[in-house]
Amino acid sequence: MSEHRPLRTLVLLMMLTACRAQGPRTSGALTCPAGTSERIDGDVYGKLQGCHLPDGTLHGPTIEWSNGTRIEGRYERGRMHGTFVQRSSTGKILSEFTMDHGTGVAEYRWDNGRLFARGAFADGARDGTWTYFHADGSWALTEVHAKGKLVESKGQHPHAAPLDTVDQCPNEPSSADDGCPDLPADAAADG
Repeated sequence: MSEHRPLRTLVLLMMLTACRAQGPRTSGALTCPAGTSERIDGDVYGKLQGCHLPDGTLHGPTIEWSNGTRIEGRYERGRMHGTFVQRSSTGKILSEFTMDHGTGVAEYRWDNGRLFARGAFADGARDGTWTYFHADGSWALTEVHAKGKLVESKGQHPHAAPLDTVDQCPNEPSSADDGCPDLPADAAADG
């Protein structure tokens, strides 16, 4: 057995060198930029898979699962940047919006295609009027934000149901094709 040890060491060294030469790391759905690591965070309202800088700031591609939908986009140093595409559980495009370093108008939809929320971001924070709707299309809540601070709220958030009835990823435990990520054990405990 000891005669194979140098060969095994050489193969491991070659594999390690090849991995370093590949540049950004790929893990399933995301290719994270150099200097970032992939992490999945979540709570009862949804899950976010994204690339994070060492300080925890989002930087690079992200996938968010919320309201039975999947939203793909990109962050630059903690701010939404570029085109965000929201898809239904069947893959149909529900909405697209563009952000410029944290500034723009965002629109989110329920899996059935009806509007869930619409509002603006300015400099990375909610700003102005945000309106939320129930899955049946009826009005639920209007909030007014000033540079990220909530200054007025009327109505009740569509997710105001008891926590055990809110199910963003209805097929959990997750199967390979349900579009929902499995949370690491420590993230599930935090949520």
